[in-house]
Amino acid sequence: MRPAYDSILPQTALPLIVFAVAGRADELRVYLLAFAIAFTATIVASALMPAAGPIVFVDRADFNILRFTGATPLDHLFRLRAPGPLIMDDAPGGIATFPSFHATIAALIPLTLRGFPRIFVLLLILDAGMLAGTVTEGAHYFTDVVAGVGMAFFGHFAARRLVAAEDRLALMP
Repeated sequence: MRPAYDSILPQTALPLIVFAVAGRADELRVYLLAFAIAFTATIVASALMPAAGPIVFVDRADFNILRFTGATPLDHLFRLRAPGPLIMDDAPGGIATFPSFHATIAALIPLTLRGFPRIFVLLLILDAGMLAGTVTEGAHYFTDVVAGVGMAFFGHFAARRLVAAEDRLALMP
């Protein structure tokens, strides 16, 4: 599952390339807005509820042996939860576990590119692996995955509505 889990960055760029080559600027607008909405909503949710992933149940001595891909660095999480100012002088790593942004991408990209059947089928296979990998790589609970998929559909629905409203306003005299 690790290669599917690690495919998040190329997948994020894929709609940009596909829509640019296909000359579908309106669909690109929807994707970019859906991505921004889902990303922002995920950040807000994870900031309000900084949650530890399943790694908290693993003995810390075994953490380096297991080498979970997206596991929450517990020291960062505990600093987030501590009272007082937070100064982080190192990279935060994967500190957001709820909702899963990997799951958001795994749902948003196929949803966005469903009009391209060959790409869509490949994405369904790859993203099924990514969804499974969010749990098996030690980063998330199943509820994190469900919430991430929900974020994708929320972002896509909201973006379509906002772009349609903007287009209607642009046509008004």
